[in-house]
Amino acid sequence: MDLVHLLKRKLHVADYLYENAAPPFEETQRKISEHEPPYAYGGDPEDYCGDEFYTEWSDSEDALDALGASCLAIVQQAAHAYLKAWVLEIGGKEVWEAKLPGDGWFGKCRHLLQVAKIDLEPCAAAVAIIEQGILARNDFIHNDDLLDTMTMQSEEHKTKYPKTKFADPRWTVEPANPIRLRVTRESLKEAIDAVARLCQYLDPFRYRTRLEITGQPEYDLPS
Repeated sequence: MDLVHLLKRKLHVADYLYENAAPPFEETQRKISEHEPPYAYGGDPEDYCGDEFYTEWSDSEDALDALGASCLAIVQQAAHAYLKAWVLEIGGKEVWEAKLPGDGWFGKCRHLLQVAKIDLEPCAAAVAIIEQGILARNDFIHNDDLLDTMTMQSEEHKTKYPKTKFADPRWTVEPANPIRLRVTRESLKEAIDAVARLCQYLDPFRYRTRLEITGQPEYDLPS
């Protein structure tokens, strides 16, 4: 089965969704910034305070945040689906469901790759971006404060990646202050590329690591 082809189809959905859904919101904000109709101020210029179209700007801002977070979730789901298929193919359900070291599903997969003696150094940058994407996605998903209209970087995320790829580029970064998160067109493309690079690198190994992984004795397999 061509797992990489299936992975790229899922990644394409994230890119396609963002590229086709973002422009209307971006155009609204551009017109507001440049005072173009229908967002041109019709009153006395001396009375202009700059917030006449706050609601329209805010709606577009919230929509872009939701869109970026949704697309990033699709990318993370694609990475999860590929790596699960990879593990199931070389080790089966017992290995996938085993209690293994590592934080979360990606940490477990990294442990399995280490056991299989697969060197991830050629993909170190991609792995770091994927990890940041997972942490950012978790921050977006678990932002359940109704009073908070922005998603801030969690302590867990900040401790591991103080300079996350998913920091809002418009946000002034202060070491003592939390960072606002935002998935931009650029950071989404970096996340997509990172997942594609890692999975393409790993794909050939699934044809020659079966015995190495399933032969390891230290797994706590489910009964």
